Amino acid sequence: MSENKLLTITSLLICLYLCTLPKLLAQKLTGKLLDAENEEPLIGATLQIVNEDVGGVTDLEGNFELDNCPSTPFQIAISYTGYKDLIYEVEDVSQQIEIRMEPGVTLGEVEVVSEYSKLKQELSLTVESLGLKEIQSTSE
Repeated sequence: MSENKLLTITSLLICLYLCTLPKLLAQKLTGKLLDAENEEPLIGATLQIVNEDVGGVTDLEGNFELDNCPSTPFQIAISYTGYKDLIYEVEDVSQQIEIRMEPGVTLGEVEVVSEYSKLKQELSLTVESLGLKEIQSTSE
């Protein structure tokens, strides 16, 4: 084999290796998000790796999967309506993690007031029903 062909093949192999290296080093984090009090899955909670553009949402069973995670340790910011926001420290991505969130935000009583009854009185209409004889007598 000529020296040019050997150099070309070697260059291609190096390029292929360098292109696939980030995929080989990328880490995937999987886990489940639960309510701390009743162990119910939290559906639709958002997870975001702090200072990264990597995030996700939990599914119907509270499961999540985050691809392309940075090297450990790193932090995940987790938020869900009605629960305290949480920053979770990830030390190991080799095993599925289970995170429990504490309820935190309780909504007070809400009173809805409508002007409908007042408006109804102002806009009320009178409806009468007339028979054939009444209609004929009005046209004469």
